[in-house]
Amino acid sequence: MNQRRVDPLERQASLLLYLLGSGGPRTRDDIRAKVPGYPPDLASMRRQFERDKQALLDREIPLRVAEHGDEWRYEIRAGEYYLPDLRLTAEERLALELALSAVRIGGAAPDAALRKVGADVDPDTAPVAAALPHETALPALFAARRTLSPVTFGYAGDTRTIDPYAVFFTNGYWYVAGRDHHRDAQRAFRVDRIESAIEAGPAASFVVPADFRAQTVLPEPWELPGDEPVLAEVWIDAAHGPAVAQRLGDKAQVVADDDGSLVVSFEVRNRGAFRSWLFGMLDHAVVLGPADLRADIVGWLKAMAAA
Repeated sequence: MNQRRVDPLERQASLLLYLLGSGGPRTRDDIRAKVPGYPPDLASMRRQFERDKQALLDREIPLRVAEHGDEWRYEIRAGEYYLPDLRLTAEERLALELALSAVRIGGAAPDAALRKVGADVDPDTAPVAAALPHETALPALFAARRTLSPVTFGYAGDTRTIDPYAVFFTNGYWYVAGRDHHRDAQRAFRVDRIESAIEAGPAASFVVPADFRAQTVLPEPWELPGDEPVLAEVWIDAAHGPAVAQRLGDKAQVVADDDGSLVVSFEVRNRGAFRSWLFGMLDHAVVLGPADLRADIVGWLKAMAAA
């Protein structure tokens, strides 16, 4: 009797379900006996299984492979595969549904994520407010952040190993930030500039510091090279003072007045970026010094008014 030919996707789905529900690691012989579609010839089965195994790994499925004695065993743990219960309130679920419906990563619709949180919203009916760029390294970086695994990759012609404290999107780019092992300091790296595949180390290798804030690792635009460094002194009114002080953190000296306004002093290396930040606050901020920086701002405003 001829064996029914099984489509590779059907066989891979059966393999996934078997390993998820088998209750522990399984050998190739276990898989051949329980998963339909593998040929009876052992050599052919091994070749086909290796292709299926790689297909699961390529889909970022957390397939565990371990050597036990003279044989290999395979396992997919439910706790690593399924999204854990987020214990969202009805209001939190609604907010998440709205966010996922309005944002696309790499143009992909968020149907799977919406289903995992029990959403009833049809994403095709929601307008897209933003589309975030997709980077091929993101799945591996998010997985390493979740499992607290160090990652190694090529960057700017060098090999870097970091503890990924955070993976985040800001100013049009994805970043990974954490402790750089070689420099023993916190650094941020643009994901689109990573030059190699991500190699993850052992899980549970580090702890994210309680005081870590990604925004303090990423350089501010006015900190990027461009001009001679200058110590800017800026008055900020009471309405914007707290937000500015929080953003600058320990990068600035802050002097508070009785009316709630602040005078902040910090280094500026890029006057164009500084000007853009300053004008975003309109008349809620005033450059006090030094004189040449103030003159530069005043001159630029006069030129714009005369144009």
